[in-house]
Amino acid sequence: MTKIYVQPTNKDQDVKLSDGHEGYLRVEREPHGYRYDFEFSAHYHHGFWYEGPSLKNGFEIMVHTIDGPEKYQILVG
Repeated sequence: MTKIYVQPTNKDQDVKLSDGHEGYLRVEREPHGYRYDFEFSAHYHHGFWYEGPSLKNGFEIMVHTIDGPEKYQILVG
C-alpha cells in the first residue's frame, strides 16, 4: 500500500508518496463537497479522483487499473 501525504486544506497542493515519488492534488468545489483529483509525476502510479465532503485521515482507496489494483492510504496532517 502506498501512502499519500496531504496538507489539511482543501486547496491545490503538491503531495508526497511513501515510496519517495511526488504528485499533485487538484481540489474542486462540488455542490455536495469536493472533488479530489490525484495526479502523479512518475508513471509508477496511476492517477485517480475521489468525491466527498473532505479527505479523512487514514482513508484507504483501491484503484483498479490496467496494470492491476493499487491500494492507497491518505494521511492528512
